[in-house]
Amino acid sequence: MKRPLIIFLIALAALAGSLVALASSIQARNFALRGYRDATLTADLPFWIPRLGVNAELTQYSPDELARNLDLMRAANITWVRQMVRWDEIEPSAGTYDWERWDAIIAAFEGDPSLKLIPVLVGSPAWARPANDSVFAPPDDPIDFANFTRAFAERYGHVIDSYQIWDEPNLYAA
Repeated sequence: MKRPLIIFLIALAALAGSLVALASSIQARNFALRGYRDATLTADLPFWIPRLGVNAELTQYSPDELARNLDLMRAANITWVRQMVRWDEIEPSAGTYDWERWDAIIAAFEGDPSLKLIPVLVGSPAWARPANDSVFAPPDDPIDFANFTRAFAERYGHVIDSYQIWDEPNLYAA
């Protein structure tokens, strides 16, 4: 008779401890999230609240499709649009730039502070990397990449505030 009573009291103590831990966790969560609102429901958030962002492939769209997709992002209260920028496609030969596609994308972001483009500069052109290396391998001479990034920033710096240099540089695909 004594043993079942001890087991019951231990179980009761464990239940009480679990309820205290649950209440404490709920209180800590509520304290940590005080004042926060769901970013998907409003864009009117204080500066310390994380803004929503997406990875995008904007180069696939026609101008009309691009405008429509950016409108959908605005409707979803997206702030950050992270987009890969392929150096090898913009500068296929040294010093020769093809800005046409990017001029259209930047024009779609111009004058609209609600969407912020974060270009991820990647992709070494064939002339800048060793012959057998992947397009995502770093260039032979970092100055070549620096020249490209300078040209890109000079052309689009009036719209873009933040850049990401390379994507996952520690991964190497042979």
